[in-house]
Amino acid sequence: MKKILYIWQTEYPWDIRVEKFVKSLSEFNEVHLLCRNTKKNKEEEFIEEDNYKIHRFPIKWSNKRYLSEPLHLNVFWRIFIENKIKEIKPNLIIVRNLPLAKLAIKLGKKYNIEVIFDNAENYPEFIRFFPRYDKKIFKLIDKMGYLENLENYCVNQSKVTINVIEENTDRIANKNINRDKMMEIYNVPPINEKFNSIEHEGINLCYIGALDDDNLRGTSDLIRAMALIEDKYKLFILGDGKERNKLEALVKDLKLENKVFFEGAIKYSEIKNYVSKYDIGVVPHRRTAMTDTTMANKIYEYMSWRLAVIATDAIPLKRFVNENKVGVIYESGNHIDLSEKIIELCKYNINEIRNTNYKLHIEKYNWEIESIKLLNLIKEK
Repeated sequence: MKKILYIWQTEYPWDIRVEKFVKSLSEFNEVHLLCRNTKKNKEEEFIEEDNYKIHRFPIKWSNKRYLSEPLHLNVFWRIFIENKIKEIKPNLIIVRNLPLAKLAIKLGKKYNIEVIFDNAENYPEFIRFFPRYDKKIFKLIDKMGYLENLENYCVNQSKVTINVIEENTDRIANKNINRDKMMEIYNVPPINEKFNSIEHEGINLCYIGALDDDNLRGTSDLIRAMALIEDKYKLFILGDGKERNKLEALVKDLKLENKVFFEGAIKYSEIKNYVSKYDIGVVPHRRTAMTDTTMANKIYEYMSWRLAVIATDAIPLKRFVNENKVGVIYESGNHIDLSEKIIELCKYNINEIRNTNYKLHIEKYNWEIESIKLLNLIKEK
């Protein structure tokens, strides 16, 4: 049994990948999760049902957000992590994402502890894309090549880097970094028990996800596509976010109140109670440098819920859909093409595609398979 320190840059709960990692690792190891604490939750919490312990950033340093900003140069994070290393004496550190990776690696070297870098995002492009990072300091840092250099350091100096999709591994390997230092662990769901669909008229589509950053998520493209197709097609949107009001206004402007329905935020564990009435899951994420090197979890989740898939032509999505024949692809940002692809997909045998997708979930794309890869990796370290 190993003592494993998993470092996560933001609040917990909740993040689905963190949950899967710590639950799987805690079956055979002693697991400690370090995370941020802007919500001022209990600093120490043992999750008895899954046998791991959460260590949250000290409340005394969480009153001012900048003190707990997850940056590898942040002295408060250094003190927090180093104190926990001394207290727990871990055999292995896993650090999620770029912001704290260099700090974890430096401390790992200091205390002779191997570090695994769970690189779940193309973080340089993540920083470039979102408006909240559109500040002079970030632009200056980016212009100096700092983000790529930081990523290169973390991949080179960690024992292993885990990516979520081959395209991100390819991107990093193209910078003359040894591909043998990297592997993929897909962000797939646990095996879902098959359930019977509820009979309904017409074709029901769904989008499940946050209603933020529409210039990335493309939910408005899906709404606009609904205005171009027959009334037998209905769209159900499960999720919430700061742009929900804007999207609801778009539905009203297009007079789609009888075709597009907002179900609100649904707990992940309860989504299965909704999807039994849906036929198609849509991934409308627009193509960007970031989405070309990451994978939307929801495509795997749609398959686990026995749904056919429509997705944009972002490189990983297009490859995955075409290789596995799970549905159809449309041109990113093009709501006219999306409306045509919805109609095209429904000319095929939808039930056959849905059954094939669920079979792929059971046989290939599930966390039970990926967790074995994770546990085997841990045994080797």
